[in-house]
Amino acid sequence: MNYSVKFIVYLIFLVVTFITILSKRTVLTKADKWIYYLISLVLLQEAIAFFAAEKYQNNFATYHIYSPIELYVICRYFGESVTLLRRRKIGIKVGIAGIVISILNTVFLQPLSSANTYFLLFESCVVIILCLFSLLEVILAQDKNPYVLSGFWLTLCFLFYWSITFVGWGLFTLMVKVYFNAAPVETVLYFSNLVFYSGIAIVFFNYSRLIPSSE
Repeated sequence: MNYSVKFIVYLIFLVVTFITILSKRTVLTKADKWIYYLISLVLLQEAIAFFAAEKYQNNFATYHIYSPIELYVICRYFGESVTLLRRRKIGIKVGIAGIVISILNTVFLQPLSSANTYFLLFESCVVIILCLFSLLEVILAQDKNPYVLSGFWLTLCFLFYWSITFVGWGLFTLMVKVYFNAAPVETVLYFSNLVFYSGIAIVFFNYSRLIPSSE
């Protein structure tokens, strides 16, 4: 499968996910709207990254800008959907801290001309921790069946994707430096994207049958 076909397949999955969420936009809770913003942001980033790659043969700079915004949006989702985080405004605080750390990484460690893998590892850690807070709240809420909570399924999607991202980018950095062949890792990361967006689409397709996040 060549790059163009892979990109088209990925884009189809992404667009279907976006359309599915868009169809539910009027009934989304404040927390779940952040997922809508996230998918919209991903679509915009992919368009900009594709343009940069075609015109400048390098789109690393776009990810230096996109990644901290992505983390901020994800933090806002968990900050609204998890009671403990919402009460202490943890989502906003961590999101802003992530932006600062991203800037420091770009200035001192990985310039715009290189991939921001260090920040991606940091972002993965943060999202995984937020997922664990979310799952803890689900476990403690004994009065609710977790299988009917949209937040439970969304958290599993995030946990799956970002756990693979954490391991994947760590191996990617190692394999590029040592083995000069990161193709297997790229393949795993690619298919994890497809699974992630499929999961998000399924959750919002069944949104009317689930209890929305933060409710």
